[in-house]
Amino acid sequence: SEKEDEFQDYADTYWDPLKWKNWFETEGVNLIELAGEDKYTHANAMLEYIEQGKKTQQYYEMIGKYSEFVVGWEGVDPNISFTSYEEMAEYRETQCIVADKYMDMRDESNDLFATARKGITIAMLNHLFSAIDAAWTAKIHNNRLLKTSLRMEQIYYVDRMEPVLTLKFNW
Repeated sequence: SEKEDEFQDYADTYWDPLKWKNWFETEGVNLIELAGEDKYTHANAMLEYIEQGKKTQQYYEMIGKYSEFVVGWEGVDPNISFTSYEEMAEYRETQCIVADKYMDMRDESNDLFATARKGITIAMLNHLFSAIDAAWTAKIHNNRLLKTSLRMEQIYYVDRMEPVLTLKFNW
């Protein structure tokens, strides 16, 4: 969509994967030891995306959502050091306005997708209910035009009474 292209172009302009990668390989690795492996759950995936030159939906989500990617954003000193993961998260929350703008753009795009999805769902349900109503109306109309009955009757056949199934049409 147009909004998706807009936030991706913004990210491609203001987030530098090589800047982040260089910082991570020098400074970020030390933070892993300080913070524990569980804090940097997305760094290895990002390194893989950068190495392969892939910019997937996950790539674009991670750069704005997770504090560990803050150094890639324009305006952040590539030589910055953090003493803890929490310090880096605080910095991302308070000092990285360009990333906040990016996340606002992503949120707007996601909201438009959600609205479009609701509209399509409502239209599909409307078509379904219209089809059911049309079928019901046609059945009632046809029932008035053509009346059928199926019953068991006794008829005299040769020298005895025989049960037979009769089908009658009235129109």
